[in-house]
Amino acid sequence: EYFQPVFDCRIADFEMQIYNRWGEVVFSSSEPTVGWNGKDKNNVDALPGLYAVTIRYKDFGRNTITVFNGSVSLIR
Repeated sequence: EYFQPVFDCRIADFEMQIYNRWGEVVFSSSEPTVGWNGKDKNNVDALPGLYAVTIRYKDFGRNTITVFNGSVSLIR
């Protein structure tokens, strides 16, 4: 399973970062079709818990930039 956003618009620019409790980036993507599989940058299973998420994208039709800050729970 993967965590990734679903959009109802055309995306011109995209960035997603997922951070652990210490503020370290455990996942980063500039492709909206690439989601997080629950592994860290070393391809090791991340510990269960709450992870901060920042998603930034540009709506191609409206030419606006949206930033979403939230969290995702990793359950194993």
